[in-house]
Amino acid sequence: MPSTTATPDAATGPKTRPVLNLVLAGASLLSSASTLDEMNSISPALVAAGFAVTVLALGPVASTEPGRRFGAWFRDIGGAYRLVLVLGFAALVFGTSFAYDISPVTIQTVIFGSVVGLTVHVVSRILSDQLSND
Repeated sequence: MPSTTATPDAATGPKTRPVLNLVLAGASLLSSASTLDEMNSISPALVAAGFAVTVLALGPVASTEPGRRFGAWFRDIGGAYRLVLVLGFAALVFGTSFAYDISPVTIQTVIFGSVVGLTVHVVSRILSDQLSND
């Protein structure tokens, strides 16, 4: 897996990138949690499902040969096509929720679990990079 701290890019240096990643993950977590709080309904099973799927996708599944090929393809297609792909996936989820009458609370709860999983992944990568650099 590529390091989250070792490779500087045009916008951030190696010292500020982990902080930026952590701030973005934390902001996403707080935003998702506040939305669920407004809906007054959290299903622990759905949070766990979103968390598990995300952690598996970012860890063991990403380490397989198909996972590595998909990751390389996704990086190679460029920012505009990645945006189209992500927006297309969001439209698919939105359309499926209407076609099968899935409640917004259910979708938001699974998304919250995914954001928790993403935050855990970001924190673990930052800690791993920091420990390996010491």
